[in-house]
Amino acid sequence: MCIRDSHYLAPNIYCCGAGTAADCEHVTEKMSSELELLRLNTGRVSRVMTAASRLQWNLWQYRGNIGAALIIAGVDPKGKWLAQLSPEGTTSYLPYLSLIHI
Repeated sequence: MCIRDSHYLAPNIYCCGAGTAADCEHVTEKMSSELELLRLNTGRVSRVMTAASRLQWNLWQYRGNIGAALIIAGVDPKGKWLAQLSPEGTTSYLPYLSLIHI
C-alpha cells in the first residue's frame, strides 16, 4: 500500500489517495483530463460534486478491483467540499475525514 502526496484534479480541486500507487495515479490523471475538457467546453469552474460523482462511477464500475481510496477537497461556487470515496465507489461528504484503506 502506498500513500502519496496530493494529486491535481483542477485549479480548485485536489485529491489524496491510498492504495495501489499505479491505480491512484491513473484514476486521478484520467479525472484531471476529463475535468479539463469539461472546463474548456463549458467555460465554467470545475465542481467538486462533478469530480466526486465521476470518480464514484469509475470506481463502482470495477467493483473494488481498482485499489484506490480517495479524499477529494476543493472549493467551487457552491462552497467548500470534502468527500471520501472507497474503492467500491461509495461516497461520503463529511466536515473532516481520514484516509483508511483496508
